[in-house]
Amino acid sequence: FTPSVRLAKREKVTYVKGKTKAVYRGAGLVAPSYDGEAFAASGLPDTSRPYTVLGVETSCDDTAAAVVRSDGIILGEAVASQHEVHAAYGGVVPGLAKNAHEAAIDGVVRQALENAGLRDVRDVDAVAATVGPGLEICLRVGARAAARLASEHAKPFLHAHHLEAHCLVARLPGGGGGADDDAAPAFPFLALLVSGGHCQLLWVRGVGACEVLGGTLDDALGEAYDKAARMLGLSGPTGGGPALERAAVAGNATAVPLPIPMRQKKTCDFSYAGLKNALRGQVAAARERLGLADDAPLPDGDVSDLAASFQHVAIRHVEDRLALAFDAVAGDVAGVDRPTLA
Repeated sequence: FTPSVRLAKREKVTYVKGKTKAVYRGAGLVAPSYDGEAFAASGLPDTSRPYTVLGVETSCDDTAAAVVRSDGIILGEAVASQHEVHAAYGGVVPGLAKNAHEAAIDGVVRQALENAGLRDVRDVDAVAATVGPGLEICLRVGARAAARLASEHAKPFLHAHHLEAHCLVARLPGGGGGADDDAAPAFPFLALLVSGGHCQLLWVRGVGACEVLGGTLDDALGEAYDKAARMLGLSGPTGGGPALERAAVAGNATAVPLPIPMRQKKTCDFSYAGLKNALRGQVAAARERLGLADDAPLPDGDVSDLAASFQHVAIRHVEDRLALAFDAVAGDVAGVDRPTLA
């Protein structure tokens, strides 16, 4: 842990060079600015007995808070969605997201504490916040709020790594797909992380010990879905990706020929730029075939076929990378031929 949340300077993220787009490998962390906030000491609560932590998350578009017990049980949580804020734009607008976080954060924290049956922050043993990776102007809202609460109530403050948290949540009770603790994957396990702007495969050996096997060279899967949805004129209250998935249900997944990315590259990295451009070309070809203007909407049947074909190939790419990731970690654990996937 850092000695305090008041950082003298921001640590620079390091990336793998020489690729189409930098691949985040987990080295370094752009921390949010705490300028103007009170000092809050970092550290752990008394771990010799059960304890509770108030966690705050504002890394992207939803404002969230939860009270979690040391055995992984979520005592109470609250979320303020920003779906309506960003629906008209087909993706997250950082400035609007920041403003929405600022308006919602105090109420969300109060609701999470109330849902946990607690009076206020005095009843928890520590306060935590996501500090990255994420949108810095959004991260700072939650991090500053959490630091302020920790300072006011003399609670230890913990920094949470956004991507590692996604991996470790699979080990919460019921997080592995079942209602009992036995469903939680044991270390080490393979994690497929396709959250928002992130797209990674990780070999999770333990807390604080995650090896990045591969990441996106350009667009993440979620970004590719949103951009494909915009090309097809699809939108919805929960974003372009879900709208594309709904349209794909009625389509033929093999109707439109699209290339599966990186079939010749035997790595665990992802790339969706080529698939996205190929879809753009097929959309233009469909309009030309139908005699439509460049900005004219396509018939529903064509949209569904294009959405289904895009989704089919996008997921095939994930399946290819997963197969390579399983091969990459084979033999790492004695007696385990196929590790758990979370």
